Amino acid sequence: MLSLSAQRAVEARDFSSAWYWLQRLYRQKPDDLATNRLIAQFEEAEQSPEELTWRVRVIQIGPATMDDYTAWAAAALRLGQSGVALEALAHVPAQWRQNAGYHELLAGAYLADGQPDAADEHFATAARMEPGNPIHLINLATVRLQSADEAIRQEARAVLEKQAASTQQPLPAIRALLTDALRQRDAGRIAKYRAMMRGRTDRTLGDELSSIAGAPDIATARAELSPLWDGVKKDPAHALQVAEWMMRHGDATEALAWLRALPAEMQTAIGIQMGEADAMTAARDWAGLRVFLTGKNWRTADCLRTALLVRCARETGAPAPAWADAIAACHGDGAGMLLLARTADGWTWKNDAEALYWRISQLGFPSRGPALKALWNRYTEAENTDGLLRVAREQYKDEPADLAIRNNYAFLSLLMGYRTDEVSRIAREDIAQQPDSAILAATYAYSLYLAGHYADGLQALSHFDNRRMRAAGASLYLALLQAAAGDATAASRTAAEVNAEKLLPEERALLQKLTPKTSAAAPVEHFQINA
Repeated sequence: MLSLSAQRAVEARDFSSAWYWLQRLYRQKPDDLATNRLIAQFEEAEQSPEELTWRVRVIQIGPATMDDYTAWAAAALRLGQSGVALEALAHVPAQWRQNAGYHELLAGAYLADGQPDAADEHFATAARMEPGNPIHLINLATVRLQSADEAIRQEARAVLEKQAASTQQPLPAIRALLTDALRQRDAGRIAKYRAMMRGRTDRTLGDELSSIAGAPDIATARAELSPLWDGVKKDPAHALQVAEWMMRHGDATEALAWLRALPAEMQTAIGIQMGEADAMTAARDWAGLRVFLTGKNWRTADCLRTALLVRCARETGAPAPAWADAIAACHGDGAGMLLLARTADGWTWKNDAEALYWRISQLGFPSRGPALKALWNRYTEAENTDGLLRVAREQYKDEPADLAIRNNYAFLSLLMGYRTDEVSRIAREDIAQQPDSAILAATYAYSLYLAGHYADGLQALSHFDNRRMRAAGASLYLALLQAAAGDATAASRTAAEVNAEKLLPEERALLQKLTPKTSAAAPVEHFQINA
């Protein structure tokens, strides 16, 4: 009875009643799988970041289904947590990975994580598994629209144009072409695909907003936006889509007015309250935001409400609350702490975010992996080699058999002067396991260089051509070996191919020792595999 009442309230978007029934149900059956799934569905309907916590709890209670892993990853992607989505998909049991849907979702997670090459690989795998499904070809072509190679982009546009004119799945192709035209600011193509989009009766609210983004002037955009009101006023997700669109286009005040005009029953939804808070933050209305937030309860997401109050305090010079209060409001929940750390990152509170990510990394599965990934990205951007090594060491503890992680740990250890027997062994074992990898060969060759075995180091790199050496970012280490072996001419020629701007600080120091005047003819990055 309780379950049925809760389900009906969720479906009716009656959030106050739904939460009342769900609380009673949870007190009776806290470890019931169906109950926890229903709470996760409620949080999704309410557009609350709490959804992620409940999706994780479903997995932990088990036995989880493929749909549970998919829902976990999808929730993470909606919250901008691509690292969490990849972590979720990495834990899908092997027997459920051999299908196109899994590779499709994994590709989307890689794309959100800024890894288009990995996304391309998995979209291509999905297309091979289901050659008759046009959506896979559309997704693959959509990724290739972002290629640096104009020929690849033109080929991708041709695939999408053909699909947009077909009777099978034309809308996703039109969607991709319009997005590409907006990115290229091509007025002619924008007008063409706007017309095609607006001619589709199956277009979504997201499609409407993309089409409005291509309107020729503000007056047209406003005229097209007004009719959307009736379609969004009963659905928090749709209402927030419109408000977020307004904020992206620089109108936080209008977004706030839009949300405040929603029906009273929707005002209780945490997602809507968060949208209002975002709009006031964008408008820098700290006094109004403090008043709005005081006395509210965002349940397990209350750490984010507290964080916003902390920001009000910092922006206005008030003494409380403190950042520690926001962390305490997470009550040790890893999903909430990840959201809090990401929020701090978005506000450029770098020290707060970094310390919190390290704290999260001590919590274990499922939060540790995404926290370490966030730290890796941070240290990569900052060219902080010591920080990268610290992350690589932790990742190696977790996955000592992963070649990419092993190589990162070995290479960074060598670069930072930790030439231990363990590191040398890792480099030696890795190249023995995958002898055709120029990246692993470069790490092994560098370990031989540091040991004074210059001829052996040159031999380790001898069967790779210049193209593969450059692609692996190994030219610097070949030049070091050539110089140490007495071939100054070859070393100078190889060093001239290295772009110092693409190196870590310690690598630039090595290059400077080789020659003070290196050319930047070919951009070559340092050769560790990204974690």
